[in-house]
Amino acid sequence: QVWGAEGIAVGKEESDLKGYDNFGLFVARLESSGVAAELAGAGPFTIFAPVDSAIESYEKMFGPFDANVCKMHIVTGKVPTSQVSSATLSTLSGETLTYKRA
Repeated sequence: QVWGAEGIAVGKEESDLKGYDNFGLFVARLESSGVAAELAGAGPFTIFAPVDSAIESYEKMFGPFDANVCKMHIVTGKVPTSQVSSATLSTLSGETLTYKRA
């Protein structure tokens, strides 16, 4: 799994998400919605974090990026990159994500 421009290859951990450029809005929405507190509990979780521009676009088109929307980007369990396309991805919001490569 790789977060931002560097990723684990240079020693970054998934829990360091807020230290990367371009994920600040996602971290802010996690904190303001209370979802960050849920993530501090029992895990593990895999996060499909949208970049700031994606959140800005979403909010312009659909409204607030609230707790439910945040939870749609978080799946239970640790999903290795090699298994993302074949794993069952159950979100914290109770939905199933379908992986599609753009």
